[in-house]
This record gives sequence, C-alpha cells and structure tokens, in this order.
Amino acid sequence: MKITLSIAVILLVAGCQHAPMSYNLRRQGPDPILFPPTKTKSTSSGSPTSVTIVRARGTFSAVDGCDVDGDLLSLHWQGTTAKVTLRSPSFFAATPDQTDRGTSVDPLLAMEKFRADLLDRQIKGCLQSNETARLRRSIIENFPLPPSVAYFFDLGSYDVTDYFDLTPDFRLIVTSPIYSAGAVPSPDTLEGYETAHYIFVADSTSDRVRLSLARATEVLHGDPAIEKHTVRNDLHFSVSPGYFRLLFMADETSVDRITRAILISAPDQEKLTEAVRKRQGTPDDFCTTLSIPEITCSLFPKNFGVSPELRVRSNSEYAYIRVGGMLQELIGVDGRYHAPPPSLKVLRPFRGQLIPIKFDRTSRDILKLVLLPGDQIKWDEKGSRQTDSAP
Repeated sequence: MKITLSIAVILLVAGCQHAPMSYNLRRQGPDPILFPPTKTKSTSSGSPTSVTIVRARGTFSAVDGCDVDGDLLSLHWQGTTAKVTLRSPSFFAATPDQTDRGTSVDPLLAMEKFRADLLDRQIKGCLQSNETARLRRSIIENFPLPPSVAYFFDLGSYDVTDYFDLTPDFRLIVTSPIYSAGAVPSPDTLEGYETAHYIFVADSTSDRVRLSLARATEVLHGDPAIEKHTVRNDLHFSVSPGYFRLLFMADETSVDRITRAILISAPDQEKLTEAVRKRQGTPDDFCTTLSIPEITCSLFPKNFGVSPELRVRSNSEYAYIRVGGMLQELIGVDGRYHAPPPSLKVLRPFRGQLIPIKFDRTSRDILKLVLLPGDQIKWDEKGSRQTDSAP
C-alpha cells in the first residue's frame, strides 16, 4: 500500500489559536504519519500536498531562477512567500506482509536533489544560508510525513550522500588506540584506548560553527577511565569558524574493504559541495589531491572509530543518540514491550516553540519516532520500568 499525501495546507501567521497546538502521530494505511498542527482541507485522492510559508526569506530577491521544479518537491516564490508542493510518492518499498519496509531509493534521491537545489539557489543569492536551513525545517514541520522521511529531508540521507553535515546539534565521538611509547603499533603493544568528544559551537557572527574538544578520557590496561583536557592522538582539526562535513569513503584497496572517515571544513558551503563532487580514487589520496582553497581536510586513520551523534533533551538534560536513532533507543525500551511508558511525553519544535506530539498509547509507533534536533523527551525513568513482554 502506498503512502499518498492528499492534503492542501495553508500556513497562517495571524489569528488566534482556540486549542493547544500539537502534532498527531497516527496511521495512514500500514505506516505511521506525523501530522502537523496546521489547518487542512481534503482534496481528491492522489493530488499533491501544497504548503504556503510566509516570510520564508527576509527580503525579496531580484535574482532569476529562484524557483525549483522537482519530481518530488517543487518551490515557487511570490516575493518572500514560498509555495512548496509535494507530489504523492510511495516512500516505502512494499513487502508481502507490509512490515519492516525500507525506504525506497527514488524518494531519497529526489529529496537530496531538492536539498542540493536549495543550496544552489542560496549560492545564486535567492536565500541566505540561515534561511535555507530554516526553510527545510519549516517544510518538515508543516507537511504530514513519515518520521524517518522528515529526518532524511531535514538532515540528509547518508545512504545516498555518504556524508553528514555537522552543526551545533551534533557531536563527534572519536575512539583511538594507545600504543606503548616508541613501539610499532600492534596488538602486543596496545595499552588502551582514548575517547574524544568533539562538539560544534555556533559562531556568534554567522551560522558557521567552531569545532571544540568537550571532553576526553583514556582507559589503560583495563583500569577505570581517566578524564583529561587534551588528547594524545591529535589530528589537528581546523579551529576556524566554518562548515563541517563528515565524509565516508570505501577503501577498495583494503583486503577487508573498510570504510574510512574524512572530516572536511570550509568557510562556505559551496566549497564543501565542490570537495564532495571531486571525490575519486582512494581515501588516502582524497586530502592530498584536494586542490580547493581554504579547505581543511583530515583523514582518520584506519584504526580510529568515528561516530556522529545527535543531541536532544531527555528529562531536561542533554542526551545523545546515534544519527537516525529512534526514541526507543533513547529511553531504553526495546521490541519486547507492547506500549510506551505511561508517563512518556514527546515535544517537537513548531514555528519556534515546543508543542506535544499526540500518539496512541496502546501502540508502539511513538517508540519508533526518528528523533530530530530540538526534540524533548520526558518520562518517569524509575516509574516506567515495564515487565510485560510481548510473546
């Protein structure tokens, strides 16, 4: 069964709200869809969904070619107002029993094409860089979408692009081996491991970020972890404000065909895009042959572990989850449980304020919600221990 979106949506910036706003997670066919708190009206089945976003950019642009006409998404400007149209796609591949269905490749490719087109319009002068990210967020906040699709549209699809853009909503965990001083690295000379936590701090004068070491630990010979303020295995990342991208490349020359991680940064997004377009050859050659001014490129050694994580709030404290992670991973509730904890509350940003997500408390759908930047989770950790397991 295909997911078809057949709702026309008009966003209103004026007028009073007579009831508290909320998202609504409910089933459409076999799939959960997160419906936004916007005024809607039904249209004929199979028709596109349209959203009008007022003040989507600060000023009118006289630049030609600011519209985007895509197979999945289209964008048309009327001054500072954006009209975005989503055609009715089938987001998920069909399976005989309609369970555990993966996202179809074609919509992912179309979403990445739209993201690339927005960046192209930004470079042309149609949008400011902060307006591009805000427009993407406005789109996902106002279209009824499967939660995983909203994530892919907002933050990109690694499965398609092989990279993550790192913003203040992320941290980077780097784990590296510690060998005996002066010894040849080998299992016999391994003394322990070092783990570094890097965060991306917003620059005060732009939407660029600075990479900063938040904390580091080392574990030697199995002893308890030692906290420290510097790292042994320093890769000398850029400390200048810029845009950061974590790129992954397959090492075809390796017997085990491993994937290598590369951190690149630049003072503007156009240079990052140019760098990714030029990837070819082996990971070892990428940084050394990258002849783009003002690009900083760092290849992680083969024996380093590199993991980007997304920051959310859990019970009023910051928490981190793997990129593309679901709510059930954050609260430690796995597939054995029938339903979410009774005390669970989930809030998501909408037009700059947090509003709740309403969901069926007898269903596990909310537990599979793919988390986004700004999400806040609240629940009674002690009182939510469940003992009833599924058969």
